[in-house]
Amino acid sequence: MFLWTDAIVRGPEMTATRDGVRGKDKLDVPIKFIWNYAGNCIINQHSDINRTHDILQDDKACEMIVVIDNHMTSSAKYADIILPDLTTSEQADFCMDGKAANMPYFIFADKAIEPQFEARSIYQICSDLAERMAWVVSSLKAATRKVGCVIFTLKP
Repeated sequence: MFLWTDAIVRGPEMTATRDGVRGKDKLDVPIKFIWNYAGNCIINQHSDINRTHDILQDDKACEMIVVIDNHMTSSAKYADIILPDLTTSEQADFCMDGKAANMPYFIFADKAIEPQFEARSIYQICSDLAERMAWVVSSLKAATRKVGCVIFTLKP
């Protein structure tokens, strides 16, 4: 479960049989870039935080860490770039609050306040990043939002 740190240190040695690599027989390259969105799992939820700390301190091992969160988390302390995310009060979104009698339910939470300071939604961040990388986001509709996935296509 916590093999991503191994993929930083010994990526090309990792195989499907020994390490559970999926989609390939082995990794071609080590992890050099981490994009951590609202996770705070880089350090505080890892089984060996001292080893993870040592790995992440080596800028030659993992060259870039981007963290997008709405609080200064322990993971954000390792970031090369920190991008401020919106809080639940600053955006309209669905929230899974729990379940009753084995029936999960969602609550629609409307935006209560305007985004503070330079905070932006993950959708805005990804769209702007895609545009700046000379990519365009395809199949977008104003009322449609596909949570957790943005599809990129090359500009003709």
